[in-house]
Amino acid sequence: MYNKIILSGITILMALIKLSAQTAEIKKYNLYKNKYDSLVKLPSSFHRDTLKLMCLDSIIETPPMVNKGKLYYDEYKEIAYRINWKKGIARYKMYYGNSSIFDKKPVESVKVLLEAERELEKLRDYPSQIYTLMRLSMALTHKTDSLSALSYIDKAILVAKKIKSKKWILYTLNYKGNTLIFRERLDLAIPIFEEIDKFKDIDNRTKIFNDLNLGMCYLNSNKEEEGMEFINRTLSEMPKDISDYISLHKQVRYDLIKYFIEKKGNYEKAKRYFEELKSYQFSNTGNSMAEIYGYNQNGYKIYKGLKNHKRALYFMEQSSIYKDSLNAESIKNGQEGIKAQLALQYQTEKLQKTELEKLKTESKNQNQLWWFFFLMSTVGLIITIYVIRTNKKLKKRNEELLGKNAEISQALLKGQTIERQRVALDLHDNLGSTLSALWLSIDTIDKSKMNTEEKAIHQNLRENLEKAYNDVRLLSHNLLPEEFEKLGLLPTLQGFFRKMNKNSAIKFDLKIDEDFGRIENKIEFELYSICLELVNNIVKHSKASEAKITLSRTEKEIYLIISDNGIGTFKNDSDGKGMKNVKARVESLNGVWEVKRNENMGVVNEIFISF
Repeated sequence: MYNKIILSGITILMALIKLSAQTAEIKKYNLYKNKYDSLVKLPSSFHRDTLKLMCLDSIIETPPMVNKGKLYYDEYKEIAYRINWKKGIARYKMYYGNSSIFDKKPVESVKVLLEAERELEKLRDYPSQIYTLMRLSMALTHKTDSLSALSYIDKAILVAKKIKSKKWILYTLNYKGNTLIFRERLDLAIPIFEEIDKFKDIDNRTKIFNDLNLGMCYLNSNKEEEGMEFINRTLSEMPKDISDYISLHKQVRYDLIKYFIEKKGNYEKAKRYFEELKSYQFSNTGNSMAEIYGYNQNGYKIYKGLKNHKRALYFMEQSSIYKDSLNAESIKNGQEGIKAQLALQYQTEKLQKTELEKLKTESKNQNQLWWFFFLMSTVGLIITIYVIRTNKKLKKRNEELLGKNAEISQALLKGQTIERQRVALDLHDNLGSTLSALWLSIDTIDKSKMNTEEKAIHQNLRENLEKAYNDVRLLSHNLLPEEFEKLGLLPTLQGFFRKMNKNSAIKFDLKIDEDFGRIENKIEFELYSICLELVNNIVKHSKASEAKITLSRTEKEIYLIISDNGIGTFKNDSDGKGMKNVKARVESLNGVWEVKRNENMGVVNEIFISF
């Protein structure tokens, strides 16, 4: 899996760096070996054998990389069993089981280590017990891929915590974490390294490797932000002038470059660590041709991904140069190596030629694509400017038309107002005067010479003339009351219904919202005319005793409701001219007129106008 690839670089470097620490162990081995060789020459005695056993214990305890030979194990066993030193016997089994792991005898090593662990636990030699448990875990790890080996590591951790040894606690936890990384169980490894991170006063080297392990685990568990925080902080704090750490600096950056290229496809971030790598890559002359070749290969991949074909081409050419040097270096490894390298070189050169051609083609296509986008952008810009200018012209034209429509509406309203004033004046001055003269003439007739029937006819004629005269006066006034022009719709309606209540048998109830206010002159004029028509219809046809007029508004709508308690036989589709006028006026205001009628329960006129 990819996680394992990313983490393996650091794991290998950890092993390499530990070699420098093992140099001291080798010196220790040589020291005790010389002491042992001198003791062998002495006469046999209990004291000599005890000293030999101590030297053998130190010799065998040194790292497995030192070839100690079967002789040391056999003599250690012989002395320990002869003097019946139980701890020595248990430690011999520990050492023998450990060596069996490297001798590829996993079954035998597990058997012997299990015996050693039980005996050391009884003897309360806890450090040796912990070491044995760790080796037992290693033997099982080599034998099987199951997680059963972890149970022994967990027991080792418990023992280390029991004796409160920080050294062994850190050792066992770190061992478990790396085992889980090897098993690709990063979800279980992270809590282990987090526990180590909480320790205070740990040595700098342990801290560095733990932070890098934790950062890489986070990174490969899709927790990029947390992982990069640990890694970047560790890289900034890690010594930059010590050869071991320089190698670690380089390896971590190579792993990060590989992670961001292959797993994330984030070439910008890969470029950042590639540029940092340069200072370490060429900080000394100890870089192999393979390293330099790998460096240039990374540069080629990054700049190819960034579509910077010029830089990608440069790093490919550099790779080719160092590839040739690598080929020359590989000749020293024998004829088979030469054949393999030549085959690889042939394939690489073939691939490089293909890549070069591809890069050149991509570069050419990129230039063509750039010109295409430039031309398309220019055309798009021209079209956009044309559309914007056309829209501005249309908007200006629409505003002019709206202004002219408003002027026409005002002129129409003004014309209607003038015409109403003229008709009202003609009615009042001409017809009104005529009716007044007829009424006065009839009053001058001598009624004393009339019989009863003639007197009745005279009185009826007089009353009809008086009514006609009053109707003409009211009609001339209602066509356009004087207060309408001065005060607007609301005071005019209030005055109109006061007069209606005086002159009509029907009781009119007018309700207007207090915050109704003034509206456009045209709307006020049309509403007044609608009210006149509908009230006139109530007076003539409804046979009602009561009528209600309600006028209200919101920010965008006006509501006019006129209802009565009459016979309810009026139909809004009547051929009456007055009702057609109401319909036309409502439509001119973009309104809706609804009529609800119920027999013997009156009529309700609902008018809704949006403005």
